[in-house]
Amino acid sequence: MKQILVLLALTFFSLTTRAQKLTSPERKKIISELENAFDLDQKTRKNYNQCASEHGANSMDCNEFRKALVIQDSLNQKVVFKVIDQYGWLPVKQISAKANKAFFYVLQHAQLQAQSRYANLVDIAFKRKEITNVEYAYFVDRLRSKQGRAQIYGTQQVTDNLGNNYLYPVEDWHLADSLRKQIGAAPLQEFLKTDNAKYYNSPKPNFKNHAVLIGHIWDINNKGIEKVSILIDSTEIGQTDANGFFILEVNKEKGKSITVTLKKEGLKQIKYPIKGDQDFYDIYAQLRDNVKL
Repeated sequence: MKQILVLLALTFFSLTTRAQKLTSPERKKIISELENAFDLDQKTRKNYNQCASEHGANSMDCNEFRKALVIQDSLNQKVVFKVIDQYGWLPVKQISAKANKAFFYVLQHAQLQAQSRYANLVDIAFKRKEITNVEYAYFVDRLRSKQGRAQIYGTQQVTDNLGNNYLYPVEDWHLADSLRKQIGAAPLQEFLKTDNAKYYNSPKPNFKNHAVLIGHIWDINNKGIEKVSILIDSTEIGQTDANGFFILEVNKEKGKSITVTLKKEGLKQIKYPIKGDQDFYDIYAQLRDNVKL
């Protein structure tokens, strides 16, 4: 613990020292770049979200907006991460409130590798009160979800390629509700029932010796397949619903592997290995006709 505190202290000192070395022209240039990155981040998301609300998140009508989102995120990350790597996560007093927001929002929309790399800086910015409680909760949950770990606050709700809306597993629902209350959020069950989440009755396992499997099974026409059997060894533990979705709790000790079989008469079965120490696993699979030559 002492080593961690020393490391955080040294990191904070390093960031502050580098920020103090900024010249006035450098500061103006950085503020301009960061504010522009923040504006573009929000603009591209607003355009995509508007399309998604009108046509659905997975609609072909939104393909161009999705592509624009990916491209703009990549461009923003090059700008923002270059500043972080050179000067650190500059505090508000050194730049502007909008420029400072670019650090968080661009990182929030980045991939796992970048989020893991800069996670300690998010902690520092939060302690400096430059990130709100809600923003911090979203970052913590998003990072954990990408790592296959259960959420703390229960902020990460997902819509898959078949249109199924569900909540990523939560580590402790009682604790989550307590923490959500502190940040002004509604209890999980109440929030999910009013937010169009179809699958709000998620498993609540003890993750020490259990895991959650989340399945998305579709056919060659990209339609969900119902009544696909999910087996571990030769035992059926459940089936997909009418939308090709399942979310199931299974016995799984940390460090041990299991094999999941997806099976339906007339379709070629798939065996899916589950390895590692994750709390949950997403299984995406397309089942094809079992053609015999």
